[in-house]
Amino acid sequence: MREVVLVPLTPGGVEDGRTEVRLPLHVTTQISLGRHSRVHPNPWGIKDPRVSRCHVHLRAAPPGSACVKVIGQNPVQVIHDGGTSTTLLKKPQWCTLSEGDQINLVVEEAVSATGRSFEWGGNRCAYRVRFVETSAATAKARAPTRR
Repeated sequence: MREVVLVPLTPGGVEDGRTEVRLPLHVTTQISLGRHSRVHPNPWGIKDPRVSRCHVHLRAAPPGSACVKVIGQNPVQVIHDGGTSTTLLKKPQWCTLSEGDQINLVVEEAVSATGRSFEWGGNRCAYRVRFVETSAATAKARAPTRR
């Protein structure tokens, strides 16, 4: 069984140990990734107000790959091939993900020196994409619940 794993990154692009986002690659699986709230709790710790509560959908895309679709109002950036190409996605655009891609949930050319954006300027809400093989039992235990 194959899973896509989004590994949280620091602003410097280093893995930071926060909870990974995992999605078993079945045709019908999907996860909504967004900001945590009392109404929309999630285990990923995204608290940046620039990220919508339902910002993107991460979906399985046969055969054994995944795609990201923008649901929220703010754009999402996908950096491919170690930075050699970039895709800027706006609602309702999507793109297929590859091993090593980076997803940035917050896209800002420059953060203003004051105000709410400045407070969150060091938190890019970035994730590195990995595809891993896992046992069927492990994938089933981690599978998202349908809402």
